[in-house]
Amino acid sequence: MPIHLIRTPGLGDFAHGLLIAALLILALYVGGAILEPLVIAALLGFILAPVMRWMRLWGMPKTLSAIFAVALTIAVIGALGTTFVMQLSQLADDLS
Repeated sequence: MPIHLIRTPGLGDFAHGLLIAALLILALYVGGAILEPLVIAALLGFILAPVMRWMRLWGMPKTLSAIFAVALTIAVIGALGTTFVMQLSQLADDLS
């Protein structure tokens, strides 16, 4: 019986790959409502960590620095949203 050191991929390997890809896509589609807020929270956590660390170095308590960082984030998002809406409104007025 010969020893095969290199296994050539066949149709079974391709089918297993397609099955895994389909299951992954299905899991992301079904769990999207749960995963989306978790991913956004994780990204915000990574973004706010340096801000909180900076405020903690200034001697601010942890709870107060967390509240301040979140309030600052909401203010920045609100300012950007307001600017975007005003620019879009001005563009609509210029086009009409």
